[in-house]
This record gives sequence, structure tokens and C-alpha cells, in this order.
Amino acid sequence: MYRKYFIANLLNIFAFYGITAITIFIFDLFEWKSFIVITIAFIASFLTSLILSTQINRRLSKEFEDERKKLEAKIKHIEKDKNYLKEEYESILRKLNSLKTRIGEITENLDPDRLKDFAESFKTFSAELIEVFGNIGKTAYNSNIKTNELEKQIALLTTKFVSFSEKFGEIKKSFEKLSNDINDIRKIVTTIEKISDQISLLALNATIEAGRAGEHGKGFAVVADEIKKLSQRTISELKTIDKTVKDTVAKFQETSTNTMKIFDEFWNELTSSVDIVATSFHEIAALSSEEEKLTQAFSASLKEFSNSIKDLEKIYKDIKEIYEKISLILKN
Repeated sequence: MYRKYFIANLLNIFAFYGITAITIFIFDLFEWKSFIVITIAFIASFLTSLILSTQINRRLSKEFEDERKKLEAKIKHIEKDKNYLKEEYESILRKLNSLKTRIGEITENLDPDRLKDFAESFKTFSAELIEVFGNIGKTAYNSNIKTNELEKQIALLTTKFVSFSEKFGEIKKSFEKLSNDINDIRKIVTTIEKISDQISLLALNATIEAGRAGEHGKGFAVVADEIKKLSQRTISELKTIDKTVKDTVAKFQETSTNTMKIFDEFWNELTSSVDIVATSFHEIAALSSEEEKLTQAFSASLKEFSNSIKDLEKIYKDIKEIYEKISLILKN
């Protein structure tokens, strides 16, 4: 735009002095008096220059007005983009803070000390399980079989088993939640990276446009500066997020490995306990075959116990499957 002004003014000067020189030359050729010649030449040059300057200024004014409108449109567009990106940025920060809270909760659930407590509670449960069956066996061996007492012991056994199954189910839910959260974190980090790139590009474009606009682009420069600051803040936050994710992943890998070791030990112990329990059930059922009511109670309990074992086995397999899925996600 400024180059056009410079060229137009240069042409105007050339036209003014050129016409003056030509007029003087023509009048001098006919030997007119110098003062009259110069005056006429000056007037002719001035009028020509005025007409030419008016036309050029009109054209340049129109171009300048068009350029100004384009700049205003770009400023509005960038303002709109800036506001949109700012809203997206703030939305992502809210999601991130929520995720950090969820990560903290899940990491706490998967804390090695807590899992050790879980393993210890299982050992206690196994001992109680065998003790209950010992009591059931004593009751069955007694010649004076007390059906009510036996039913109480069976009910106690069932209650303990259901309670332990619920604890195991809570661990499974923690794994499922962590798997979903890790996926969410990966998506959010990818989104933030894209938005950060967009903001950086927008800041660069705004700076270039502000430079081109010169004095008329002061407002543009302010917008460019705001976008640049937003970009820098986003990049800084992204680095913090990246560190949080890496720390979380590292902690999870360590915790989950220890967790699965505990679960494997747990399952081996549970299998041994189940064999003992199943043998006890069959022995007691054989001993109490004379008592129809007692036999029915044992049959029902054996079926319920068998179903509970199947449910627990399914939960264990689900946990291993989720663990393998999370490990695969972390590798990628």
C-alpha cells in the first residue's frame, strides 16, 4: 500500500516537471517572452498534476478502504477464533483437573499397601473358610445332628464368601476405570497438542498481518499479542500435563505389576482352598445322607458355593484382560 503511494507521488512529480519543461521548450521555440512562458508552463503543469493526483488519490483511497475492510474482517475472524480457542483451552483444563482427581483416586485404590492388606484379608478369609467347614464337619459327625446349627454355619460361610467377592469386584472396577481414564488422558493430550499448534499458527498469522497493517494495525497487534500469550500458556500447561501423564503411567506400571502378582498368588491360594472346601462338602454330604433335610441344605449350599467360585473366576479373568489391555495402551 505504501509503495503505491510512493510510486504515485513520484509519477506526479515527473509529470509536473516534465510538462513544465515541455511547455517552456515549445514556447521558447517560438521565442515568447520568458516570464509568460514560465507562468503558462507552471499553470499547465499544475493543472495536469492536480488532475492526475486527484485520480490517483481516488483510486488509492478506494484501495485503502478495501484493504481496511479486509483487515477489519480478519481482526473479527481472528478475535472469533481466539475466543473459541480460549473456550476450548479452558474446557480442556477443566477436564484435565477432573482427570487428575480421578487418577489420584484410582492410584490410591491401587496402592501397593492397600493391595497387601487385600491379600492379607484373603488369607484370613481362607483360614475362616476352613474353620467354618471344620465346624460343619464336627456338627455332621455328631450323632445328635443339630440341623439349625449346621444351617447357621453354612449361612456364615456364604456371607463371608459374598463379602469377599464384593471386595474383589471393587478391584476390577478400579482397573476398568483406570483403563478408561488412560484413554481419556491420551485423547485430551492429543487435542491440546492440536489446539496448541492452531494457536501458535494463529499468533504467527496475526503478527504478520499486524506488521503489514502498520499504524492502522495497532488493534490487530494487540490481538496478536493476546493470542501469542495464550499459545505460550497452552504450551506451558501441555508440558505440565505431559509430566503428569508420564508420572501416572510410571506409577501405574509399577503398581499394576505388583497387583497382578498378588492376584496370581491369591488365585493359587483360592484354588487350593476351593479343593479343600469341595472335598469337605462331599464328605459331609455323604455322612449326612440319612438326614434328608441336611442333605438338601448341603446340596443347595454346594451349588451356591460353586456359582460363587465361577463368578469370582470370571472377575479374575476380567481383571487380567483389563490389565493386559492397559499394558498394551501404555506401550503404544
